[in-house]
Amino acid sequence: MELLLRMRGANSRPYDSSILTVASGGFILAIGLIAVKGYFGVGDQSTVDLIEIVIGTLSGAFMIAAGGLLLLFPARNKLLGATTMLLAIVSFSGTSGGLYLGAIGGLLAGIMSISWHKKKGKANEAETQGSSRASK
Repeated sequence: MELLLRMRGANSRPYDSSILTVASGGFILAIGLIAVKGYFGVGDQSTVDLIEIVIGTLSGAFMIAAGGLLLLFPARNKLLGATTMLLAIVSFSGTSGGLYLGAIGGLLAGIMSISWHKKKGKANEAETQGSSRASK
C-alpha cells in the first residue's frame, strides 16, 4: 500500500517511456520467438542465422527488463534510455527490429526516457516532507 501511495506523485516516474519500452520489447521478443520456431522448421540454415535470431530475441527480452527497471529506478533514466536505444538497434539482427515497429518504438522510448525529468510540484514536495518526517 505504501508503494502505491508513493507512486501517486505527479510525474514521479517515467510511466509513458517504460510502457513503450516494454511494449516494443514484447513485440521484438514475439517476432524473435516466431523466427526461432521457423528456424527449426526449415532444415537448411546455418548456425550463424540461429545466433543472429537469438541475439535479436534476447534484445527484446532485455528491453522488457529495462522498461521494468525504469519504473523501479527512475533516477537512472538516462542510462536505461541509452540502453533501450542500443537494444533497439541490436534487435535488427535476426528479428528485423520486430518488423521495424519494435525498433522504432524502442528508439522513441529511449529518447523519451533520456529526456524525462522529475518536475517540482506540490505532490513531490508533500512526498519529500513526508519522508523527512518519517526519518525523524
